Formats: sequence, structure tokens, C-alpha cells
Amino acid sequence: MSRFNISTAALAAVLIAWALMGQALVPNWVPIAALVVHVALAALGVAFLEMQWFGPALCRCRSIAKEVAITFDDGPTPAGTPAILDALEQARVHATFFCVGSRAAASPELVGRIARAGHLLANHAYSHHPLTNFFSDARLFREFEDTSRVLEQACGERPSFLRPPIGLSNPGVFRAAARAGLRVVGWSARAMDTPSGRPERIVARLCRRLRPGAILMLHDGKLPPGAMATTLRILLDRLRELGYQPVRLDALLSREKQGKTMRHPA
Repeated sequence: MSRFNISTAALAAVLIAWALMGQALVPNWVPIAALVVHVALAALGVAFLEMQWFGPALCRCRSIAKEVAITFDDGPTPAGTPAILDALEQARVHATFFCVGSRAAASPELVGRIARAGHLLANHAYSHHPLTNFFSDARLFREFEDTSRVLEQACGERPSFLRPPIGLSNPGVFRAAARAGLRVVGWSARAMDTPSGRPERIVARLCRRLRPGAILMLHDGKLPPGAMATTLRILLDRLRELGYQPVRLDALLSREKQGKTMRHPA
């Protein structure tokens, strides 16, 4: 049972007690306060995936080894993806790409290049619509399923992980993800790599949340290609200096299955 369902059940219990016992035993402010808290927590749960309010989301693994997963959202993009791939190849490390289905369908050759380079492909919904969080369960499932189909056609392997667009969530996202056979993934460190962001500041922001098992989230296409390449080089050099090894998300999770890591929500 999700935390949202527990909160809903608690609210229902308060309302039933208020209706049955009357104001003498349960003052009117009690159900009002319970409702306000329930709505506030739900709103926070929508915006902050790491709360895991509507379902389990992988936001970090606590690892014995100093390993982290570098992830990229919103690609592939014709200009950004090659710059990212070149930087990763030069450093000989692997990453995870959460791909938008429509963009993957428009650039299957880039999807193939990502896969051939040994990186992991994951699902970031088909349209990346800003109102995705208001979609019905059926439409969410189509968004996820269509993206999985496009990625499977391009690389021959069906993705196992989903990051909801904009990082927003609700009960429907988790229901549709489960139906599509996808595990919901968040992050423990966010780059905030806006087009005007300076590479040094972006890397510093990520490193402040750095720890074994961290999931780092950057974007494919937000920064100009040159700035993204510079950011990645600085980040990878910094990780190396600190003794961290970037790995694919599934490799990070494999340690969990081997008993070398334990799941730990952010």
C-alpha cells in the first residue's frame, strides 16, 4: 500500500469518526485539518518524486562501492546526444539515457548509436507533454508503451526503467508503469542544467549530493553541445578525483541483487 493510500485511509477514518461521533467528540477543526494535511502531502508528492508518496521510486542506492549512475533526460537530440556520447566514450564510462519516445522515433540512428556504445536506454514517455500528470491511466500507458516499443525496435531490447516527464508523479503514473512493466526511477542529485548554466556550477551542484549509489540527473539538449561536453568532462574528472566510478543504472542495481547494496530512498 502506498503512502498516499495510507493517508487516504487515515483521512477516511477521521471523517467517519466525525460523522458518527459528532462535534462533541470530534471537533469540526479535526477533519478540516486532516483534509488540509492530506491535500498538502499529495501536492508535495506530485512535485517531489523522492517522497515516494504514490509508489516506490528508485532515487538512490546505498552502495559499498563508490559507484554512481549518470542519467540523461529528454533525448535523443541531433546536436546534444553526439556531444554527450563523444565525451562518455573518451572517458570510457557508461550512462543511462531516458529517451522521449517521439524524439527516439525521429532519430532511430541516434538510439542505435547509444545502444551500440554500451549505454542503457530507458523510458521518458512518448510526448513529454507538460500536462502528462493529468493524463488518464490509459493514455499514460500508451505514452509508456509506445516509447518502449520505439526503443525496442531501434535497439532490440525493451527498457525496464521509467522516469516520468518533469519528474512529476501521481497514482496513475505508477499504475501505468506497472502495467507497462517499468520501474519508476527518480534521482538523488539534479544538475539544474539550464541553457545559461555554467559547467563549473552545474558540477558543483551535483557533487554536493554525491555519495555511493547516487543517481545523477542531467539533460540532453538543454545546454549547448559545447557546454554539455565541457560539463561532462569536468564532472567525469571530478568523479575520478573523488574515486567514483560511473556505471549504468542496471549495473548499480545488480549490486543490490548481489547483496552489495541496499535500497535507500532519497
